[in-house]
Amino acid sequence: MSPETQAKLERFLPIGVVVQLKDNKVLGKIEHSFSMDDDVNRVRVWWSGKAYSMLGEHQLDGMKDAAHNSRKPGELVFDALSEECPIEVDWESWLADLAMDPGDKYRKRNAKFTVKPHGVWQLRAMAAEQEIAKLKPRHDQYVELYRAEAEVNNKIRALLNPPEPEEENAE
Repeated sequence: MSPETQAKLERFLPIGVVVQLKDNKVLGKIEHSFSMDDDVNRVRVWWSGKAYSMLGEHQLDGMKDAAHNSRKPGELVFDALSEECPIEVDWESWLADLAMDPGDKYRKRNAKFTVKPHGVWQLRAMAAEQEIAKLKPRHDQYVELYRAEAEVNNKIRALLNPPEPEEENAE
C-alpha cells in the first residue's frame, strides 16, 4: 500500500470487515440498499469517524458496527488493515469510489478484495477454534459426570464384592 493511500485511510480507522469461509470459499459480507449478503469479490467496509445524515452528526465505530452486523455462525470480524486479516482490500479502488460524487452507493459501501495466500487456512483454523470453544464446556461437563459415575460404580462394586476375610494360618 502506498504512503498516500495509507494517509488517506487514517481518518477512517479502525476499519472493520466481516468474512467467513463457506464451501472452501472466502466470502465477504456486503450491503445492498436494504439487505446484507455474502460475496466472493467484495466486502462491506465499516469505517470509524464522523458521519452526517439527515438526522445530524454521528460518531461511527467500524469495529463495533462490523461486530453488530456479524450474526451468522462462522462469520468473523477483522480490522481490515491488520496482518491477521485474511483478505487484502483494494483500498485505492475503494477510495476512488468514495471520491465519486454522487457515485455508486454499492461500490462506496463494498470494496473489492482478494484472499491472502494463507487466508483460507487461517479461517479454517479460526473456525476450528470457535468450535472447540463451544464444545469444551460440554466436554468438561461430561468428564465430570463420568468421574462422578465412576465413583458411584466403584462404591457399588465394593458393596457387591466385599473383600474376603483373611484366613488365619492354621499350622
